[in-house]
Amino acid sequence: MSNNYALILAGGSGARFWPLSRNAKPKQLLNLFDDSTLLNQTIDRLEGLIPLENILILTNSLQEEAVRKIATKLPAENIFAEPAKRDTAPAVALGIGLIAARNPDATMAVLPSDQLIQDTDSFQSVLGDSLTIASQTDALVTIGIKPTWPCPSYGYVERGPAAALGFDTTHKAMEVTTFREKPNPELAEEYLRQGNFAWNAGMFVWSLKTVTNELREHTPELAGFIDQLKDS
Repeated sequence: MSNNYALILAGGSGARFWPLSRNAKPKQLLNLFDDSTLLNQTIDRLEGLIPLENILILTNSLQEEAVRKIATKLPAENIFAEPAKRDTAPAVALGIGLIAARNPDATMAVLPSDQLIQDTDSFQSVLGDSLTIASQTDALVTIGIKPTWPCPSYGYVERGPAAALGFDTTHKAMEVTTFREKPNPELAEEYLRQGNFAWNAGMFVWSLKTVTNELREHTPELAGFIDQLKDS
C-alpha cells in the first residue's frame, strides 16, 4: 500500500476568467487549452507517484456535480464537497483529517486544480523529491517556481541556505526564510534582482505526523478538528 496521497483543492471561483468561468463551472472545470480540463490534467500529472485511490478532491456543493462528471478516474468516495465555503486553512485541515482517517502514516501533497503545467516530467521529478523529503524528515515542503517576470499578483517565497537533509535529492532543497504576500511592482522587481525569490506555487507536501504537530502548536482548534475526523 502506498503512503503517498494528494489533496486537490477544486472549489475556487475562477473569477479572473469571467465570463467563461462562472461560480458553478470555474476555470479548472473548463477545456481551456486542449481537450482536457485543468482538473483532469492535475490528476493525470500524478500518475506513477500517487495511486488514483489515494487522490482526494475537495470542492463545494455548487461545483460537486460538475467535478464528479469530470473526475471519473477517481473513486466516487474520493470526492468531497464542503458544506460551506471556508478559507484555505480549514479546507486543508478537512483534507488532512479525511486522509488521516484512511492512513495515519500518509505523506500528502496539497495541490491546486487550476494550474497549467506543461512540463510533466519536471513536475513529477520535483514532486517526487518533495514526497521523499516530507516522508523522511519533519519538514513542511513547499514548491516554488522560478519567476520569469516581476509579477505583483503572486506571493513570493524567499529562499535561505540549503536544507540539511542527510540524503541526496535530484533538486536542491532550500530553507524558506519568509513568505511574502503579493508585492507592489517595484518590490517584485527587487525580488527578481536579488535572485533568491520564487513564486509561491500554492503546492505543499508534508507527513500527517509533522503537519498535525505543527497545527497542534499554532492552531490547536484545527488540530482538534482533524482529531475528530480521524476518530470518526
